[in-house]
Amino acid sequence: MLADVVNSAVQDEEWKGSSFEVGDVTIDEAISVFCDKNLLAGAIRHSIDNIVDPRHRAPNAYGIPRLHISTMQSGGHSILLVISNDKTKPKPDPGFGLQEWSRRLRPFGATIAGGVVDSTEWSYQATINLTRW
Repeated sequence: MLADVVNSAVQDEEWKGSSFEVGDVTIDEAISVFCDKNLLAGAIRHSIDNIVDPRHRAPNAYGIPRLHISTMQSGGHSILLVISNDKTKPKPDPGFGLQEWSRRLRPFGATIAGGVVDSTEWSYQATINLTRW
């Protein structure tokens, strides 16, 4: 189940000592996706790691980053897992982290991408496109 993978990634022991606030995790308990759960958890953890890493901070973004995770229908058998935060921004020369995770997810028909959000509440979103099981 998608909710179990998301919750375990957010509550991972790796985050002990890191500062971020989980605002909302809105995942329908009944959603199942076609993806290896450890691989998906790794992609989610990578997104969270980018949120807590000061190198990804937006200029003048102070305080503890807030995190919001939700799902959206993407048409057909696809669902989007959206990981939003309020303190990071894309770098002019982005690394290869999301590209690498997208390559790993591809055998399951999944991808991950990130970008700026047109929102007053959130500054950046990572979106994982998944196939429903």
